[in-house]
Amino acid sequence: MLIRVRKDEFHKYSISVEPDGVVLGRCLDAWLLSLAHGGDRDLGVKNSRLLTSDTDAYGSGKSAADREYERELEIGAATGAMIESLSRLHEWAICKITSQPLVWQFPNADIFVVVPQAELELIKKLKKNCCTGSLFC
Repeated sequence: MLIRVRKDEFHKYSISVEPDGVVLGRCLDAWLLSLAHGGDRDLGVKNSRLLTSDTDAYGSGKSAADREYERELEIGAATGAMIESLSRLHEWAICKITSQPLVWQFPNADIFVVVPQAELELIKKLKKNCCTGSLFC
């Protein structure tokens, strides 16, 4: 049964405060950042410019902030791939709690039951991923 709640009662993320929940929140934030970034639209042209500069091609000339931003985009892309590999109901729940636009609806789904299940499935997949698995202790 679908339960309606007021917008101010519904939290942005309904994740737990346990370490896995905190890492999941970081992964979801990185995913939203990568969605806002729009992916790598230049097809690596920025990286090829490094070959003609004084620095080597491995990016030693990049600042720490640039490397951290690229790492967050990698985490976001990996999280997006793991979200897309979930079942449609769980993908819907993750998109619903992050306020992403939805194409499909599940009127009979209880958000308070489906969200914890979706979070557990997503955490399992993120722990197995080579890019995000190191974030979990």
